[in-house]
Amino acid sequence: MSHPIYLPTLKSIQIRDFSLYPDGLDFKYDFVKGVNLIIGGNGIGKTTFVNLIKYGLIGLYKKDFAYLRTYKGRKIENRIQLPEDYFFSRMDPAFPKNENALVMLTFQLNETTFKVKRQLRSIILEEVLVRDGGEPYSLKGETILQSKYERLEEEQKKKYLQYKYEAEVAKAANVYNFDDFIFFVNEILTFDESHRTILWDEEDNSIQERLSSKYFNDPDMDNRREQARRQSMYYDSLSRHNSEDIRAITNVIKQIEANKATDRNVKTSLGDIQKLKNQIAKQKKKLVSIYSEREKLVNQQRVHHEERNRTSLAHDDIQNRIHQIESKSAKLLWTQLNPKYDLYLESGRRNQICPMCNQDLLENQAAKVLSNGRECFLCHQEIRKIDPTKDETIQLQKELDSLARIRQNTELQILKSEKQVEKLDKEYSDVNETIFELAQQLRTIEHSLNRETGKKDSFELQAMMNEIRKLDQKKEENEARSREEEELANSISNKMDEENSKITRELSQIFATFAGQFLRMDASLTYDDFGDERGRRFVPVINGRARLTEDELSESQRFFVDHSYRMSLLHFFYQKPTFFMCETPDSSLDISYERNAAEVFLRFLTRPNVLIITSNINNSEFLDHIISKSTRIAFINLFEIGKRSAIQSDSDAIKQILARIKRRIDAKAN
Repeated sequence: MSHPIYLPTLKSIQIRDFSLYPDGLDFKYDFVKGVNLIIGGNGIGKTTFVNLIKYGLIGLYKKDFAYLRTYKGRKIENRIQLPEDYFFSRMDPAFPKNENALVMLTFQLNETTFKVKRQLRSIILEEVLVRDGGEPYSLKGETILQSKYERLEEEQKKKYLQYKYEAEVAKAANVYNFDDFIFFVNEILTFDESHRTILWDEEDNSIQERLSSKYFNDPDMDNRREQARRQSMYYDSLSRHNSEDIRAITNVIKQIEANKATDRNVKTSLGDIQKLKNQIAKQKKKLVSIYSEREKLVNQQRVHHEERNRTSLAHDDIQNRIHQIESKSAKLLWTQLNPKYDLYLESGRRNQICPMCNQDLLENQAAKVLSNGRECFLCHQEIRKIDPTKDETIQLQKELDSLARIRQNTELQILKSEKQVEKLDKEYSDVNETIFELAQQLRTIEHSLNRETGKKDSFELQAMMNEIRKLDQKKEENEARSREEEELANSISNKMDEENSKITRELSQIFATFAGQFLRMDASLTYDDFGDERGRRFVPVINGRARLTEDELSESQRFFVDHSYRMSLLHFFYQKPTFFMCETPDSSLDISYERNAAEVFLRFLTRPNVLIITSNINNSEFLDHIISKSTRIAFINLFEIGKRSAIQSDSDAIKQILARIKRRIDAKAN
């Protein structure tokens, strides 16, 4: 693995005034490092609860940025979002506090803890508290609807809280950007109700490709490979244009030899010939100029990419140094001021409640006590803060700001040059087409002139043959350059494949313990090219046979083989405890596999991870095995907080099963 990636550790969730759960309007739950069961029935809110957790982490995104690759570059599509009214449509319209509905999620990335508050009526990130070794601090930034934020240009986003949050999360997770974080939460950490597998997903093979190219290997290698591929395709395109030109000239020669050209007045023909030659010469100069300008831009792009990488590394290094200095100096900084003073003050301002006695402040009291930030709200003396880190960090902060400006400018330059290259490619193609059209007109007129003057040896035929020889030479040159770039891309791919093959051995050993536990037969992973359009990828080998498609296994087998693959990835990437969230895993199981399935999940908990499982009320042995074998287990009873149907409320069977589950879990706790 090229560098450590830190995945989130879930701490707690709090849901307020969400009327889908009318008996849980101030619901709080602390996740246990063990099994966390979410028990419910049809339509009672299991999937919504899962999406509340994901919403707290990443916002209302189903998928991060998608890339459509072309020989000119990558076309970026916006993130794919759930419907904006996803939570609002699940609210009771008669409930008077729908506007106040919110979710608060606390989670940890490496040594950094985030407490995130998001609105549910409108999709807005409202508040973020961060603790990174010292006192917690609040991220500053304007709030905005997620849908509006997505429509902004990159530079416009920077003043908003969502942008600041995404940057902090990406840094703490040690990933390139927040889209990587969305990818892991949606594609690896969650097996949702769609039960889509990532081992065999032919519609989105980019998941496997992304894992092998970006996270198992140095992402810079992938960037260099993609640049070489684009260049190879570009020169291949030029070569194909050369072939088309040769065919066009050949067709004109055939037309001339068949005497199909139209007679023209000699004088007029000579004038037209000169005009066309001048136009062609002008267009060829333009072609040379475009090609030269494009080459300069491509070289500049390489420089900008290298500069961006260097600047990002330097920026992160200085930021870490600042955090370390501030953390070590935190106690000195607050020697004269209560460490929680700012939290008390913010609580008073936001809630109009006295932070000392917790009673409501009258309006005039609030204005008097809290209006002057330079005076203590209790004794009204001027606050003097000692800041011993100022001299140490001021220069570092200047360097940080300078690097941020450089990185921002570099990003803009990359984007600008990509657009310019795309524009030049179109111009190049258009000019080429114009030259071909002019050349055909010229050859036809020259042939007609020859016929008018009675010449037997057509001088334009020789010119056209010379042109064909030149085009053949250009074609060979472009083919050679295309092959060179393709060989470079293949060379990088081979290095990446070598690394992936090494990783496969380690990953396969982990996978064998998970999948073998469920299937009770030999299981492993292979990384290979199976001769189809999907290229090299990870494929499970079950009982000695590679299973190239999910149809080669039963429904429950393929689901739990995919669970095994995901949990193997989480073990492989493991740096700190994380979570795996699975919706209704027992829905496809027959009784013979229920115990095996429970043991697969419990193996994931040999490290102190958080396992979240949703389940309908039923008499399956799966839950019994999970409960009896778990060392730590807690559960959320959605029948207690959710809106039950009349059938669910009157069901004695549901009540009996819930009572039995509660007794068994309580007994485990005691």
